Amino acid sequence: MITQRISAAVGAAVLVVLGSATGAFAAYEAPTITLEVTPTSLPGGQSFSGTATSNQDCSSWEITFDGPTTEGAKNGSGTSIDFTYSTTEVEDVETGTVTAVCTYDDGTRATAAANLSRSVDVTVNPTGVAGPTDGGSTGAGGDYGLANTGGPNMWLAIGGATLTAIGAGAVIRSRRVAA
Repeated sequence: MITQRISAAVGAAVLVVLGSATGAFAAYEAPTITLEVTPTSLPGGQSFSGTATSNQDCSSWEITFDGPTTEGAKNGSGTSIDFTYSTTEVEDVETGTVTAVCTYDDGTRATAAANLSRSVDVTVNPTGVAGPTDGGSTGAGGDYGLANTGGPNMWLAIGGATLTAIGAGAVIRSRRVAA
């Protein structure tokens, strides 16, 4: 009987802690940036375009491509920026990286400026050579799986394991008392 009361009290305490913490996390929206580039594989001499978007009001955007092109950085401001890069002819397959950097005021001090960045690889093939044309970015590790969204997965796993252990303990205790 006492063990059931202890298990119930522990379960109630866990629910109260989880319930009070979710309100604080819900009010805070973590700064994010997305970068979409199409296509990510193309013959040299052609163009690709993309859009970078953030949930922050960026005081400046800087988009760079370190692959085969004669164009420099693209700049802008606001919550999004559209861009296009023309590639040059290549003799061998070359991979370049498109990087988007958003500079914004994080509000922690008077002169606080923070940066968000995201990158996507673009493959430039020699003219007449067929290459992969996935039409978008690949997932984490380039394996066409799900992208890493940066969520707090470790804390969720620890919390889930803890709640599972508490629940298993409560079931075992209640079965011993009933038997």
